[in-house]
Amino acid sequence: MKAKFTSVMLILSVILSLVLVLQATYPQKKQQKTLKGKMTTSKDEIPITTQSQEARQKYIEGIILLSNLRTDKAKASFQDAIKADPNFALGYLGLAQTAGIYTEQKKNIEKAESLSGNVSEGEKNLILLIKSQFEGDVAKAKEAVDKLISMFPKDKWAEFYAGGYEFAASRNYDAVIGYMQKAIDIDHGFAPAYNLMGYAYSYKNDFNKAESSFKKYISLVPDNPNPYDSYAELLLKNGRYDESIKQYQKALNIDPNFWSSYEGLGNNYLFKNNFSKARENYQQLYDKSSLPNWKLVSLYDQAVSYVREGDIDNALTVLDKQASLAESEGAAVVLVNSHNNQGFILAENGKPEEAMKHFDMAKEKIESSGLPDQQKKNLTASVNLLRAYGLIAQGKMDDAKSELDNKDKLIGSSTDPGIEKDYESVQGYLALKENKYDEALTHFQKADDQSPIVWYYMSMAYDKKGDSGNAAKLVEKIKKSNQNSMDLAIAHNNSKATVAKETK
Repeated sequence: MKAKFTSVMLILSVILSLVLVLQATYPQKKQQKTLKGKMTTSKDEIPITTQSQEARQKYIEGIILLSNLRTDKAKASFQDAIKADPNFALGYLGLAQTAGIYTEQKKNIEKAESLSGNVSEGEKNLILLIKSQFEGDVAKAKEAVDKLISMFPKDKWAEFYAGGYEFAASRNYDAVIGYMQKAIDIDHGFAPAYNLMGYAYSYKNDFNKAESSFKKYISLVPDNPNPYDSYAELLLKNGRYDESIKQYQKALNIDPNFWSSYEGLGNNYLFKNNFSKARENYQQLYDKSSLPNWKLVSLYDQAVSYVREGDIDNALTVLDKQASLAESEGAAVVLVNSHNNQGFILAENGKPEEAMKHFDMAKEKIESSGLPDQQKKNLTASVNLLRAYGLIAQGKMDDAKSELDNKDKLIGSSTDPGIEKDYESVQGYLALKENKYDEALTHFQKADDQSPIVWYYMSMAYDKKGDSGNAAKLVEKIKKSNQNSMDLAIAHNNSKATVAKETK
């Protein structure tokens, strides 16, 4: 039921690409250094195949920059690496990680794959991993990760690969923590593991351990902006807005072009109900970013801020702008989700017929895109569920049931690990609209337990059952949530409107 800005595989690509590029900071030649400046001569880690020492140096420079999300600078380093060695497979693979837009990613991944005949088996598996994740094939990505673990059992980065996969694809946070602990056991100064461990603890709502992990991360790399950015995100989640703002500002003092911190600042002001200040920071993100993917993020954030403020017209206007930019930049996934978000907003604001036009447009954009088949299947499944949701919102229950009863056709061969939960959420919405509250709750309990819109509709089901206690708990959960998303903005406004109506 929820509309997504990014797919699970795009989230996975961010995590695994970070792992990929960092791993190569451990080359076999003695003069190379790790992020902590320690020499390594281990033969248990994935090698870097290039005939050019300059290419190797530029590549390492790029991956260190990318590991700290300095994407634009990293891109320049990878380009220099390829100039020094035009046949450098990992150079192209690194460049793919900085592209942000699918067409550029695809071009560089294909180039890396075409050069894979002269690289090590480990590098071949890295290329396979990145190729699989960008194609939306979770199973193949997992297979590639498992091969790397098997080939390099003493490599802390292999543990990080596994943890990154579990974080993004299965959301098994206990498994993530286990893998990160293994990596730390191998190297107590392994900074990236503390970062991912912090996020895992945060998602488990174990804030004390999350805070300890992020503080350790800061102590290991105090001159980099990302540790402060990560810690600031935790503080934001806990409603410690002013403390969070200070940490984001620390990140920007180190690097004024550390774009994600502008988004974080905006999110803090959003939850402080200072919408103009929030959008001022989102606009900073747009203006300062040299990469179109961050500009697309900025527009999404601006749209969410308008929804939360109750200004639906401006939200739709900004999403139109996002869709236009996505189309011009070849960002097909964002284009699809921009239409999905517009449809979702319209349906939740009493205009389901207009919403269906956007869901249909999203489907058209998928079909005409140059995306890989599996990614098309994943996106189509999500849009099919949104269309079923739209039919329910229109009161066309029989049509919706017909769609939902044919589950195999509806979600097809999607490999999106969240699709089953999304299916349950739509079934729950149908039952709720048919006044079958126990049935609705059964479905919602199988849906995404991190989704604010699911919390909202569960609260409605409880309320209709006469269980005001559980309904109130879920409304309070929405009220206290500080993880910004379109889902939350809509759930927040819906719950406010419901409470206001009931108190009249």
